[in-house]
Amino acid sequence: MSEASPWEDPEAFLASFEQVAQACQWRRAEWVACLLPALSGEAKEAFQKLEMGERENYGKVKAAILKGEATKMEAQRQRFRRFCCQEVEDPRRVQRQLQELCCQWLKPQRRSKEQILELLILEQFLASLPPKLQSWVQVRRPKTSSQAVVLVEDFLRNQQDPKSGSYQCEKWS
Repeated sequence: MSEASPWEDPEAFLASFEQVAQACQWRRAEWVACLLPALSGEAKEAFQKLEMGERENYGKVKAAILKGEATKMEAQRQRFRRFCCQEVEDPRRVQRQLQELCCQWLKPQRRSKEQILELLILEQFLASLPPKLQSWVQVRRPKTSSQAVVLVEDFLRNQQDPKSGSYQCEKWS
């Protein structure tokens, strides 16, 4: 069995990296240079897509890596949700494909039951929103349904009519 890549969970890997960097008292300006040897796969691609001037900024490198991971996860979710079989000649093969797509998206080997439930609740919460509000929230990439709720509340607060105290739903529905 092959060893798992540290980049299977970029957020956890970068959090660990930052803890080590702080414990070793590395100057923040040195962090990217220390991270470079560990970059591989999609994390390395995200780094290489950055402008030369941005490649020295750890914050920009981290943001690019995490954005790439979020984009990949969304693509996996969409592949699972859009899966459709035209003809059911082999129902077991169809079921295996669905199971594989679901595991690529939800990663049960790396996420807890609670984390998987949170992903499903977040997805359903976003799906229940009016399309314009849904797009507005999704652009801000909430990681939890609680974060999405705060974003919706903020949006609604900004849409509230000061005279009546009611929400101006026609602006976002």
